[in-house]
Amino acid sequence: MRGARTVGITGVAVEDTIEMPDRTRTKDRGGIYYAIITLSALAPQGTRIVPVLGIGDDAFESVRDDFARLPGVEVEGLVPVAAVNNKVRIRYAPDGSRTEALTGGVPPLPWEVFEPWTGRLDAWLWNMVSGMEVERDTFLDLKSAFEGAIHFDLHSLTMAHHHHHGAQRAFRVPPHWEEWVAATTWVQLNEIEAGLLWDGSAAAIDPADEPELAARIHALGPVGVLVTRGAVGAAYHGDDGRTIRLAAEAPAAAVDPTGCGDVFGAAWFALRAVRGLDPAAALRGAILAAGVSASVSGTRELREKLLSARILEDLVHQGAR
Repeated sequence: MRGARTVGITGVAVEDTIEMPDRTRTKDRGGIYYAIITLSALAPQGTRIVPVLGIGDDAFESVRDDFARLPGVEVEGLVPVAAVNNKVRIRYAPDGSRTEALTGGVPPLPWEVFEPWTGRLDAWLWNMVSGMEVERDTFLDLKSAFEGAIHFDLHSLTMAHHHHHGAQRAFRVPPHWEEWVAATTWVQLNEIEAGLLWDGSAAAIDPADEPELAARIHALGPVGVLVTRGAVGAAYHGDDGRTIRLAAEAPAAAVDPTGCGDVFGAAWFALRAVRGLDPAAALRGAILAAGVSASVSGTRELREKLLSARILEDLVHQGAR
């Protein structure tokens, strides 16, 4: 696969409050921060990383400054929106489950924001952090106009939408999910999201059922389906019928799983779409990066930790190219 040199990334910047079972609390910027930081750390020098997303006007200046400080990241695709920026409170239970409540919320952006970028980007990572980044019809227009690879993380499309009052978000089967994933390149799901698409239940899909679900998705156009399983690992299902399943790897004890899926997807995108590594190497690198993310809480130390983990060097050492 030819490596992309100018890449877009769309999602939502979030102001997170993370509460662990021991009552430890972390307040930090999250959401698309995890993915942009990962791309900045793992994409080759010279890659242009362009976030194309809306930011509430209460947070626009500080978010723009944060992104502008990251190597390789350009900020001309950021759009101020007359709304309270997304603020999410995440509470983890002792069994590892979590609840999530959203206040504020950037509304879907119009076609006019995305259209100028359809001819300027080589590949585009879409992470539906809020599930409200774009209306379905606008995304369909974008896919028709864009010729590059699209990585699509279903993420919060699987959650009911609440823009205000701090209401707890609940799982749901994404309406018209087939239209969202059709004609993308890679589709990313966690085990619960895959379960929703498989049989409508908010329960982890059986690994034995993953290939059949992947085949349904392949029939819509994507060449690969990624299913993540947290501390267990992840799998890649190619449209050639090949499945690659790898165990989790972590450099240190896990302290916070928040953002691990975002880091996984951005690492896959950096390694597969940008660096052109084969699926096995990209999958292993994505798992390594997610393990690094789990070892810290929030995003302040994430880039430094990813670089110090020497993920690319480790892949080469293991013979993965």
